[in-house]
Amino acid sequence: LRHDLVIKTPSRLPSTELDEIVCSIAATDNAGNELQELALESFPLSLDLQKEGLMSAGLATQLLGRVPGDNVTFSEDGINYKISIHQVNKKELPQLDDELARMCGLDSLSVLKEKIYEEWRARNAARIRRELHMTVRKQLADANPFAVPPEWVEEYKERVRSLAQNADDLLQQETEFARVYAASDYLLELIEAKFPEETKLSDVELISYAREELGTSGVKPEDYIRVLIAKGQYDSWVLQQKKTKTMDWLISRSANNSQPAIG
Repeated sequence: LRHDLVIKTPSRLPSTELDEIVCSIAATDNAGNELQELALESFPLSLDLQKEGLMSAGLATQLLGRVPGDNVTFSEDGINYKISIHQVNKKELPQLDDELARMCGLDSLSVLKEKIYEEWRARNAARIRRELHMTVRKQLADANPFAVPPEWVEEYKERVRSLAQNADDLLQQETEFARVYAASDYLLELIEAKFPEETKLSDVELISYAREELGTSGVKPEDYIRVLIAKGQYDSWVLQQKKTKTMDWLISRSANNSQPAIG
């Protein structure tokens, strides 16, 4: 958060790896053709590779130690660069205090910390739940071998067909993903049919699942559900939440060391 609200101050000192450079870039290929996609005017470039990761180490090296007014020419990977440096901005992180909180529209640092913790908790709760659910799905699929329908495989092939690298590995991953979901969806429906009372979904639980999806966005769950209805997505969303309820129920049985009945 402090990085997002960084204070930038123009400087005449040589640029360092923590600074930002405002520059104009022109580039040509080895045949002398201009590369329009790299033609940039007054473009801010952060030299903080660790944080940004947006440009090559070679380009960053060429711009270190520069001052406003410098012109840099160099070549890398078949591209010839001409860079004019207009400004060097020294970056300073704001203090972790009430002023930082006010920059975020909050009253104090303590309120900001509570807000950050609330969002962190919501994000991690959702992540942990997804991981648990995926574990349940895989256990169901592994315990009950299920042949993936050819149309599923074809769908995932299309998704990775255009990728030039590791297409086979990706296809294998996606096919495994399809196998787990195809088998577990089928088995979850059987469980719902066998234990209708335990897996029955109430309106209160639907609101709760909607609230979890929304996290700290501030959107009311009731409004979110109304949007789903308006878009014609409500029925499919409810089916998805029924599976969520069933998996939650399976997890609760596991937590109580309760063994499911054979068959």
